[in-house]
Amino acid sequence: MLSALIGDLTPRELRGKTAAVENVLERLSATIAAPIAGFLYVTNPSLAFTISIILVIIRAVIYLIFVKEPKIKEK
Repeated sequence: MLSALIGDLTPRELRGKTAAVENVLERLSATIAAPIAGFLYVTNPSLAFTISIILVIIRAVIYLIFVKEPKIKEK
């Protein structure tokens, strides 16, 4: 979701670095989350899905509060 806004939210000279940082953080979180999710699924499958849903809702609320799309300039 955030990667679609990188071009609009960052200055042209920082877009590459911003995209790289976003990708590194995404891969790092996936690497950490995979074994945790696997453990939760083995322990209690419904708990793994419940925690996942809660985290998605928290992420959506954070985006809605803090990420503001820039106003489009009419030509």
